[in-house]
Amino acid sequence: MYKPLILGIVGAVILAGVGIADSGILGNLAYISFSAHSNGPQITPAYFNLGNLTAGETGNQTENATLTIPTSGNYTIHLIEGVVRPTFSQFNVTIVIGNLTVTLSLHHPEAHVYLNKGTYRVTISVSYHVRDHLGHNRVVNDRVLLRVTPEDNDTETSTSS
Repeated sequence: MYKPLILGIVGAVILAGVGIADSGILGNLAYISFSAHSNGPQITPAYFNLGNLTAGETGNQTENATLTIPTSGNYTIHLIEGVVRPTFSQFNVTIVIGNLTVTLSLHHPEAHVYLNKGTYRVTISVSYHVRDHLGHNRVVNDRVLLRVTPEDNDTETSTSS
């Protein structure tokens, strides 16, 4: 009873499909995908795994990173204090970039440097003293320790009226 109706609908769909296919659309000619990034510093970071630490423990560790500077200019290197301050009473970082040596600490968490365009092998050494009295256990995994940011290298002029 519904067979003729169903056959009629199927026939109409087939004819419509043939009409669309015959309208000149052959297929998709190209696709595109990409990821665009700013032209900031490119970094292969160092990873520090200090292991299981106990109250009063001291130690040091050295790791390497790679830093590519796209444009000569002024940069700031930041020690992210919030990651280490609750656990360490002393935390010092010595960074060697080319012939430049910078030391950061909990009391001096950033440095301003001029870097020429190029790729640098960066040696980073940390020395630390775990607090003698830890308030609670703390686990830190894959948190940012150091960050490099370009400074505004444009000079501003001020005028007074």
